[in-house]
Amino acid sequence: MLPIRKPVSVLMITLALILIGVQSGRRLPYSFLPDIEYPEFLILCKYPGSSAREVEKLVILPLEEALSGIEGVREMVSWSRDELGIITLRFKWKNDVRYSFLRIREKIDVAMARFPKGVERPSIMDFNPSSLPVLRFTLSGDMDLIALSNFAEDVIKPRLSQLKGVAGTTLSGTPEQAVQIVIDNQRLETYKLKYEDIQKAITENVPGKSFSYDVKSGYAIHKLTVEFPVRNLQDMLQLPIPNPSGVPLLLGDIAEINLSALPFTGYNFSDNEAAVTMNVYKEAGSNTLQAAQYTREELKEILAQNKDVRIKIISDQGTFISTAISSLNQAILLGSILAFFTIYLFFRKSRYALLLLLMIPITLTITFILFYFQGISLNFMTLGGIALAVGLIVDNGIVMLDSMHRHYLSNDPDKSIYKGIQRVKMAILASTLTTVSIFFPVVYI
Repeated sequence: MLPIRKPVSVLMITLALILIGVQSGRRLPYSFLPDIEYPEFLILCKYPGSSAREVEKLVILPLEEALSGIEGVREMVSWSRDELGIITLRFKWKNDVRYSFLRIREKIDVAMARFPKGVERPSIMDFNPSSLPVLRFTLSGDMDLIALSNFAEDVIKPRLSQLKGVAGTTLSGTPEQAVQIVIDNQRLETYKLKYEDIQKAITENVPGKSFSYDVKSGYAIHKLTVEFPVRNLQDMLQLPIPNPSGVPLLLGDIAEINLSALPFTGYNFSDNEAAVTMNVYKEAGSNTLQAAQYTREELKEILAQNKDVRIKIISDQGTFISTAISSLNQAILLGSILAFFTIYLFFRKSRYALLLLLMIPITLTITFILFYFQGISLNFMTLGGIALAVGLIVDNGIVMLDSMHRHYLSNDPDKSIYKGIQRVKMAILASTLTTVSIFFPVVYI
């Protein structure tokens, strides 16, 4: 055997592998779950102002007919409610997820020709564990929800989106704002106008459209076009309103305008305070631990600069991963100590116990090399596999040491070691392959 005939060469190769493994382990990405492309899609169809029956009849049924022609569909489930319809598409595992996504988009384009006016383009959501937010927090403070939403949108969101490894953020629990126009009925009657006239003038010319008027000068009629860009509420007040009397009239002459929140059906609370929830997403392939750490540090700076807001982290994948890694390290350390004393108790030789302890870090570092070149991240599944593999290595090592101890001869140690290995190598190989065969199907997920 090579380790017996050339121990120095084997030692140098082992040290080289340990060095490469340590460097590979430092560069491994950390994530909460592995990148699994689950063949399931969620299609959201919004039809504002419609009932559940209208959504089902006018949107869901035409879309189902179009989607049913996609190959590989295993199951299609839909349900409708007021203003919203949802279709869940489940494909067979052998299907290419990206190709299925493109086919769904093609079928949606075909079905949209049958949709009534006002239906928004359906959005497609996939079920990918890596798309879960790495960090989620609530924002509250000494201000109303509209001010909090503006602060989150104008201050927090741009700063977090610039961080390394952060792809973007989303907001939830924010009130939707609308321009409220309160018309004076007396002035409306004075100028002989109807509500439909005001509505038509607003919908046709806002935002940023041009106004066209016929200007009569003597017997000549000139076409006058005026651009009217809308930047704020004051610009809305200057909106010209055509009227039968021909008197120049602005929207501000007959109405008041203010910005208010639409009726809200759901609220987020943090410590009994109305709050806005923000989700932070990482870039594909980036390090979850680093993205979560950079986000926490940036949030601390935002809190230090703005004393009137409060931030509370409600979920953090970085903390989960750090806890899992810490638990694995403690388990390996505790297992190594127990294995050391157990082996020493039976063999009464400390070198046997130390030899077994050296097997654990050596095999772990070699595993990191394979992880690095295969692009595998450290996540809950791989950490669990490492913990299982460490136990298997210790078991095989104890069996091997026991066999060598039984055949040990002081006058010919090399021959006794070789004989001890040959006696149990097939049994160890069979035991290891049995364990591998049980978990091998996971490779195809």
